[in-house]
Amino acid sequence: MSQQNIRGAFDAPVQVVSDSCESPVAVTSSSQALERLQGRWPTRDGTMYRHARHACVLANEGAIPSKIARKAFVRAAREAGILFETS
Repeated sequence: MSQQNIRGAFDAPVQVVSDSCESPVAVTSSSQALERLQGRWPTRDGTMYRHARHACVLANEGAIPSKIARKAFVRAAREAGILFETS
């Protein structure tokens, strides 16, 4: 099954830094993003964190497009200081 056919698949991966890994981790779907948000996230008190969790749940249910969940996840990763951005 191609990535485009998976519900919640992101159009492009989001690279986040993980303290257990030296290289960035690619998050490719709203389900992976939600798993990371619920498990290995530096802080759970940010506004963007809460928004991203909600958006990922909705994208997993098919209620909103995955691109909205991706944007929310990027903002939450930036807020937490773990977004890996290349120049």
